Order: sequence, then C-alpha cells, then structure tokens
Amino acid sequence: MKTTLHYIVDGMAGPLVKQQLMKCIKATAERVLAICKDPLTALEAGKVHLDKQLTNVEELLRRLT
Repeated sequence: MKTTLHYIVDGMAGPLVKQQLMKCIKATAERVLAICKDPLTALEAGKVHLDKQLTNVEELLRRLT
C-alpha cells in the first residue's frame, strides 16, 4: 500500500510547493500518532491486558523475517 509520501518521493505527485509538502508530512505524522495512541490509551484505561512472559528476542525476530 503506497502512502501519499511514497507518491511524493517517487515524483508521481508532480511539483509541490513547500507548504503542500509540509501539510502532507503533518497529516502522515498525525495518522501515525493516532495509530500508536489508541492502543496506549486502551492499555492505560485497563481495557487491555498484557500477558508478560520471558521472550527469546532473537527467535522472535527470526520468525518475523
């Protein structure tokens, strides 16, 4: 899935003025913040339970790649 920033970097959005580029970056940053904030808010409100356990990080990363 390509984001607006991908299109800008790839040159597919055409020439942009600085203000247009900054609006795009701001909107993207706000979307990322919202994605991160929602789970944290649920965690702080006690709506999410974390099952804490020892984890082999090396094995976890191997499975993710």
